[in-house]
Amino acid sequence: MSRKTVREIRPFVSVFIIILALFSVVFVKMEVRRVGYSVLKQGRMYKRLTDKNRKLVTKYARITRSSRVNQLAMTKLTLTRAKRGQVIQMYGTKIALRQ
Repeated sequence: MSRKTVREIRPFVSVFIIILALFSVVFVKMEVRRVGYSVLKQGRMYKRLTDKNRKLVTKYARITRSSRVNQLAMTKLTLTRAKRGQVIQMYGTKIALRQ
């Protein structure tokens, strides 16, 4: 290329670089906004899941409290409390526990 053609192309190249830079700025801003929305969505999901976890832990604690399990054993399963000195046999594993 001769110097004359380089001088003629130089303004187009500079305009092209400026346009490319502007498109890059716009693209980066769009990506920042998209990532911001993604972070916001993930934050909401995290809060919702922690609330659900808290409710499930509370429900589990309520279901497995000893007084409720004891009441269900006596009413639904017709079990009685072990007396002092009574031997409890576990047939599944052949274990005997002294109470």
